[in-house]
Amino acid sequence: MGEVKKLSLEKDMYPAAAEAGLTFQEFLEAQDPSEKYLTDGGKETELSKLSAFERQLMANDIKVGSADASLVDSFFKTSSSSVLFPEYLSQQIQIGMRMGKMYAMISDVVSVTSNIEGGSYKSSEIDLDNTDLKHKRVAEGAAFPKATIRTKDKTIDLRKIGIEIDASYEAMRRMKANVLAAAMQVLGMRLSKDIVTEAINVLVNGDGNSNPASNVNTATSEALVYGDILKLLLTAEEGFEFDSVIAPKAVMEKILTISEFRDPIVAANWLTKGELTTPLGMRLKISEGVAANKILAFNKTAGIEMLQERGAQLVEADKIINRQIEGSVVSKVVGFGKLFANSAKIMSTVWS
Repeated sequence: MGEVKKLSLEKDMYPAAAEAGLTFQEFLEAQDPSEKYLTDGGKETELSKLSAFERQLMANDIKVGSADASLVDSFFKTSSSSVLFPEYLSQQIQIGMRMGKMYAMISDVVSVTSNIEGGSYKSSEIDLDNTDLKHKRVAEGAAFPKATIRTKDKTIDLRKIGIEIDASYEAMRRMKANVLAAAMQVLGMRLSKDIVTEAINVLVNGDGNSNPASNVNTATSEALVYGDILKLLLTAEEGFEFDSVIAPKAVMEKILTISEFRDPIVAANWLTKGELTTPLGMRLKISEGVAANKILAFNKTAGIEMLQERGAQLVEADKIINRQIEGSVVSKVVGFGKLFANSAKIMSTVWS
């Protein structure tokens, strides 16, 4: 299978990777390219299929993905191998951030992601209130309809969303790496929910640039029927066909007990794959980020821009390498901008 190149790892690699706009894994890949492990004929090998990070785990005799997983203490056998530990934690957290079917994940609400420098940003939006995009024949010499793109008036500030780790190195050192991975994935799921809540808040209330979602009520307060769901979906303006619906768990329970949603054909994906859908093919997701007794419908393609600080780390690498794990924070620096004011609507099921 060949021999892995063992790199001399230093904790300064993390800020160096951030300065270059790379993840730590991408930084390692530049030092130890996977293509070097291809055969002379260019065919893949077992080593070329691994990431540069996985090859360094192998080079340092650290096992993470089996019943024979190494102890956490194995990461700290040398000052070089300890540099791998923050990236291991980060990767497991990221796996957790992508887990889940019924609850909304970041990918369910974010349309585009932009890396930026600094802690604030002025985004752009298309002003459809002052734009005429309806189909028309344009006479010779006449003006075409205009789409107005402008910079937003108010700056979007980024903020840190995170969770503090309440565990010392001594408490973790005898833990198996795969057990720690499960714990970090749970933290990742929690962090993802907190970020989703922030994104939903911007979809509903706007990003400070006078672009909140408008409200529509059910036909009867404290009642929810199939006609109300249709009413919500049909409030979408031309060009903003809603493809996603998010509601808190209590409201989602009411939605799923509507007879049209219990039809065997409609419920097939839920019963076989755990994926919620509406009779109209909409994606259904649960999030407590939507206020009680509310339903959010939106167009994911034209909804939210997530702004994130370029090179920001999920974990505090320097502290963790120095075994100062207790009190370390798992966090992501993000902000959200609303791309279109009309991309979302909110329905109230309780009103007066």
